Amino acid sequence: MSPEQLSKKKLDARSDIFSLGITLYELFAGKHPCDGQDSREIMRQIRSSKYKFEPPSKHNPEIPRQIDQIILKALRRRPERRYQSVTEMLLDLSRVSASRI
Repeated sequence: MSPEQLSKKKLDARSDIFSLGITLYELFAGKHPCDGQDSREIMRQIRSSKYKFEPPSKHNPEIPRQIDQIILKALRRRPERRYQSVTEMLLDLSRVSASRI
C-alpha cells in the first residue's frame, strides 16, 4: 500500500505506481524494501520519511544504477515527487533498455 493509502488520503494512479515500485524492488532485490518484523512496522516504515529505502543494488549488485533510480523514484513518499504516470516510468525503463543493447 502507498503512504497516502495508509494515511487514508485521496488516491490516484500514483498510488499504483508506488505499489509497482514495491513489486519491482522485490523482483530485482529479492526482498521487500522495508525490514519490519510485522505488517504494522512495515506500514510505519512506508509512511515515515525517516526510514530510507535502500537502493535495490545493495542486495543485488548486478542491478544498474539507472534501475535503482527508477525504482526509488516510484517509491517516493510524496505523490507529486513520484512518476506522474506509468507512461513516464515506462519511458525511463525503455531508455535503460535501449542503452544496454
